Amino acid sequence: MADLDNRLLCKRLRSAVEADLQSAGSGDEYWAEASAVFEAHSWEDDDLELAIMEKDADAIAKRLQEWESGRQPYAPSDRVILKRGLKAFRKRLKSHQLDDESSLGVGPFSSGRQSSIAAIQPPPQYPQEVWDELCRLGRINHDGQGLYALIES
Repeated sequence: MADLDNRLLCKRLRSAVEADLQSAGSGDEYWAEASAVFEAHSWEDDDLELAIMEKDADAIAKRLQEWESGRQPYAPSDRVILKRGLKAFRKRLKSHQLDDESSLGVGPFSSGRQSSIAAIQPPPQYPQEVWDELCRLGRINHDGQGLYALIES
């Protein structure tokens, strides 16, 4: 459970609910991780905190459905993590593109050339769940073999 600051609460809760629904009571480790992530982000939501403490899979599933449908915004910590992750992705992509454009072989009197880099590996400081969620939200696209491309809106 290292690096709780970059863990998405919605993913931890989804894992806990799925484990709880598959076999009653065997998801204790998932509930413990969901609780630790909730506490690490110090978010004030009494209903959600009570549902996590009571391991109420139905209440959590309802909240997850509201988050995924857009009827209720994600937890503030999740929104911040997703925003930071997308910003880090954009910076890394731009850095790779600028590096590709400035490579040797382009004459000083030419107009230069455009970078052919469209997809990159995401920054490693964020877990895979962040990139999966950004894909689900339609912000980036998984191009296969660990590469992701930015979807410009």
